[in-house]
Amino acid sequence: MDRCVAALDTHVSVIRGLDVTRDGKYLISGARDKIVSMTDLSNYKTVRSFPIFEVSSLIKNEIYKYDIIIIIILLLLLLLLLFFYSNTKSLLIIH
Repeated sequence: MDRCVAALDTHVSVIRGLDVTRDGKYLISGARDKIVSMTDLSNYKTVRSFPIFEVSSLIKNEIYKYDIIIIIILLLLLLLLLFFYSNTKSLLIIH
């Protein structure tokens, strides 16, 4: 009969992935709490925990800021083109 030898208590959310290192010394776990933990399998103690930051959302925010700037510049260029087009059209009619 199998019995529990240890429990992962380093995470505060659902564990989404587990893997053992090639040498079999460490268990790597990742959870929804955005923490990756490294547990020593000889004594079941957490060796290290790594916070995982959502870089993609930071990049999205930066891209979004640049998108807004580009849209504003394009609108200003469109307004300038319309202004010059309307002025040249009226000049052509007068001459």
